[in-house]
Formats: sequence, C-alpha cells, structure tokens
Amino acid sequence: MAEWDGQGLPPVAAERIRRAAASGLRTSLLSTPAAAGLRGVDLTPVGEVMGCVVQGQQVRYYDAAGYERGIRRGYRVALDRMRVEARGIGAHGVVGVRIQTKPVGGFATEFVVLGTAVHAPWPPTGHLFTTELSGTDVAKLLHGGWRPVDVAVAVAVDAVQVDYTTRSRMTPFAGNNEIPVFTRLITRVRSRARAELDAAVHSGHAEGAIVGALSVDSWAYQEAVVFAMATAFGTTIVHDPGARRAPTGALTVMPLTENRNRR
Repeated sequence: MAEWDGQGLPPVAAERIRRAAASGLRTSLLSTPAAAGLRGVDLTPVGEVMGCVVQGQQVRYYDAAGYERGIRRGYRVALDRMRVEARGIGAHGVVGVRIQTKPVGGFATEFVVLGTAVHAPWPPTGHLFTTELSGTDVAKLLHGGWRPVDVAVAVAVDAVQVDYTTRSRMTPFAGNNEIPVFTRLITRVRSRARAELDAAVHSGHAEGAIVGALSVDSWAYQEAVVFAMATAFGTTIVHDPGARRAPTGALTVMPLTENRNRR
C-alpha cells in the first residue's frame, strides 16, 4: 500500500466512507430524545462521521504564538476531515459534534471530532452545516426560526515571564493575595478567545453564536514562564424565516386519566 501523503482523508477513513455509502446502513451517535427531536424537523441521520489528526505539540521557551497556531491547526484539520466524511456519504450537515483532545506519548496531541451526519429538508446550498448542539437542541433552534451554520473554535495562548517580583508573591510568606501578572494573563487570553469567536460569527456571515464551552488552562515552563490558554467552542447561527416553526393552536389542557364517571 502506498504511503499516505497527508492530503484528504486517511486511507482507513476513506475506506470506511466507501463501505458506508455502498451498504446504505445508517448509524448515529444520537440519544433517543435527540433522534426523535430531529425527526420532528425532518432531519434524517445518515451515519457517524469523524475527523482525527495527531500532531507534535512542543512548547518552546516563550513561544506562545507558535503553540497557539499548532492548537488551532489541530482543531481545523480534524473538523475539515469530519466534513469530508460527511460529504462522502451525501450529508447536508453534522449535529451533536464532540471535540476531544488527548496527549499522545508526551510529545504530541490527538484532536478528534465526532458527530452524526444528517440529511436536511431545506434546499442544498453547497454549505455543509455543523453544530455542537444535540438533536433536541437543533430541533428547538429550528422551531424558533434559526438555523445552525458552523462549529466555531477560538484559541488564545499567551505567556508571562516569572520575574523576581512575581516570585516574591508566590512564596508561602506572601499570603493569599492576588498575583496581578497572572490575573492579567488569564483575563487577556479569555478576552482574546471571546474576540476570536465574535470574529468567526462575522466572517461566516452568521448573526450570532451559541457558546458551548469556554475554558482556561495554565502551566509553568521550566519555572521561568507561565503559559495560559483559553479555548471557546460554539455554534454560529443565522435567522431563517423559512425554518420549521413550532406548531400553534395546539391543545394546552388534556386529562391524563380516564374519566370513569362520564355518562
């Protein structure tokens, strides 16, 4: 077998998509309520899809920008490969997207994206939508007149040097007081991640975003530098007057027990 050149899908993934398209077997990662919710808005599960990439993730002294680019690339490649799989089985979108990372061997990071590909009732636009929202939440979104556009990932990494003043605030004798340089660091990366998420909304011609998670991690490097990383995940959305809305005029009061005294 020829060695894979890194373009497109890995051979194993391409073969999995070929088998799925040939067999017509439909699978999903949806819960029962999520599957029922999608059925209510005419979204049909087509199959499970996945994107994966493992890449080296080394931290160089004070190179926050390089580390940030690597993290962002990992998420982007994994999401792109998931989209390729979804298109390969004729899907219009992917719901319930799960984004995971884990270390590999202490020198690399695996980025994995999983979801359930679906057929949509609206006319194809050429754009495959993706969303972190569950099937139940997607149904509620559509009933409210909104449509998911894309999963948005924002990453911000920064670092500060631990100088003498900072070290003096970290000793057991310093007490439980604020360490201003770390407060500024954490605040800065969180703010940048939010700004990047906002930029994703505007660049994707969306009208808003539903933020699924916003987290901040920090770690020391050789006791001389402290890094902080903020990541934000969400779904960009657009208002769609033609989206399926919740029915109106439904019965609001209904007895749940039989009236045995009825004549």
